[in-house]
Amino acid sequence: MPLPPLTVDFSALNSVRDVAVAIGCSEALVERAINNRSGRSKDIKITTADGEVVFELPGEQELCFPIDLRKKNPRRPGERRRVWVVQHQEFANAQKALLRRLYDYLSRRLVDFPSSSAHGYVRGRSIVTNAAAHLGARVILSSDIKDFFPSISLERVSASLLGAGLSPSAAEILARFVTIDGKLPLGLNASPLIANLVCRELDAAMSELACRLDCAYTRYADDFTFSSNERLPTRQELATIVEGQGFELSDKKFRVSKRGQRHYVTGLSVADEKQPRLRKKFKRRLRQELYYCAKFGIDSHGAACDSTAHQVVNRIDGRIAYVRGIEPDFGRPLRQKWTALLEKERLSPRYPSSYQRAPNDVLVVFDESELKTIAGPLFCMCCVTIEDPEGVRKQVQDLFSRHMADPFSPGRKPRMAARGFHYTDDPEDVRTTVIKLLAELPIRGFLAYGSKPETLSYAKAYHQVFGWLLKRRFFAADRRVVHVMYEENPSVGHNELNALMAHLYFSLDVSGARRPRDLPTLRRATKAGEPLLALPDYLLGVFGAYALSETVPARQETVTKRFERLRDRFRLIGSLNDDVHYSRHHPFRPWPGGDPRASVVA
Repeated sequence: MPLPPLTVDFSALNSVRDVAVAIGCSEALVERAINNRSGRSKDIKITTADGEVVFELPGEQELCFPIDLRKKNPRRPGERRRVWVVQHQEFANAQKALLRRLYDYLSRRLVDFPSSSAHGYVRGRSIVTNAAAHLGARVILSSDIKDFFPSISLERVSASLLGAGLSPSAAEILARFVTIDGKLPLGLNASPLIANLVCRELDAAMSELACRLDCAYTRYADDFTFSSNERLPTRQELATIVEGQGFELSDKKFRVSKRGQRHYVTGLSVADEKQPRLRKKFKRRLRQELYYCAKFGIDSHGAACDSTAHQVVNRIDGRIAYVRGIEPDFGRPLRQKWTALLEKERLSPRYPSSYQRAPNDVLVVFDESELKTIAGPLFCMCCVTIEDPEGVRKQVQDLFSRHMADPFSPGRKPRMAARGFHYTDDPEDVRTTVIKLLAELPIRGFLAYGSKPETLSYAKAYHQVFGWLLKRRFFAADRRVVHVMYEENPSVGHNELNALMAHLYFSLDVSGARRPRDLPTLRRATKAGEPLLALPDYLLGVFGAYALSETVPARQETVTKRFERLRDRFRLIGSLNDDVHYSRHHPFRPWPGGDPRASVVA
């Protein structure tokens, strides 16, 4: 069965170059990832808030480095879990692109992928759907796999990719790209997808056993559950299947419960036949905390339980969000009470730094445009974060210089010389070339849009969207040195933007929230003098054409391909009108009929 036009055909890949193009990164990065991923480090010890040393900063700009985190289970003191943290931006982009594109390929190429019994790291499935498969069962068996991710070797990954239709060379390259020291690492974006691919045969064998015994079977990552009203598998039957698939059954988590005992699956009670429920003890404690906060005040309650006010706010806010995802009817009134209490005490969730970052700088480049829609003008703004400004600037400038020097290249050269790359003015051939470059650059784009009321001036609209985007970039750039640049605009005052930026920074500083190391610098530039301004300009142009593509059917295929090429560079698209955020889990789609008001929340 042929793949849809916009699905990357991984079965056609044969070389490092093919893989690099397929996941939108440079060949040099793929070569580096498959040949050297040691995670060496210098003696720069980093500590958490409680003073525990958890990892050391890499001495070189390694692609990723390990953290040994203490497991939370109080019954297993001293046990740690190794998690890998990506610190190289281009590698992070490539991992996320690989996750989305390979998932799309595998789900269309393979029958029953992801497996119907797999609920961990699968779109549309969760701990709720995992628990729901076992509602009302008389007996439940739960266990897990020992050292799940580290036990998945490079060879097993390669064999699974071969089974998915990839060529031997492409399977070997991708297997090396997603493993570290010959093992599948916990922490990289593509690891859960690869783990589910490797576990296809395990799930098939477990499902066959469950069918034979008239049981229900599900797996959430390394935790698997069987439920029945009659017979359950024996420990030996499970061990035989697990070991036959190259895993080892854990001795510490094997548990069988009967009706009347505590019936829990992935932390949720399944005793109720209608829906999974939260633990009564958890709900009682949450209600109790809300009562104390309302009666004595959040600050006093925090002092009583040896926490700061913001620690209490963060903890309760996170738990209420969790509750609403499991039991919406129970969580909805709690959220209403909590919101009213936060407004009364003028508090909001703030997340302090969890660890120090490497002292590398980040440049955030802004540009804006106005999009004409049938609902009226729409103010759009995009910012691009760049960790290697000089390297990215050189690539954009080199492309521009080659274009200007080529006597046969299209476009009005005098106008381009005065403005640089500019999506609106550039001919189609130039747009295609620039978009191909953007798809490989180590950048991240964040876009926001909203209708500008007639009572709101251009400058006010600019400040509103600029502040919305900048606050989120400040939060993400925790403890880093940040520089901000925007295109010179006669309608926007530099001093006013500087004041807005300072207000955002110091509000985060006073509350102890995550923020840049120092007050960022603000610089204005022109497209002719600064090649990097072409980046947000092009992302805005590609977004606008795609959003309105249904209004121009003759151009729809071209603009759709361009947007899909850059989709992984759009890390967030925010609609300020209805407070909807689009991302990989909630992808942006063209506005029906070109009307932003007609977009439907997925």
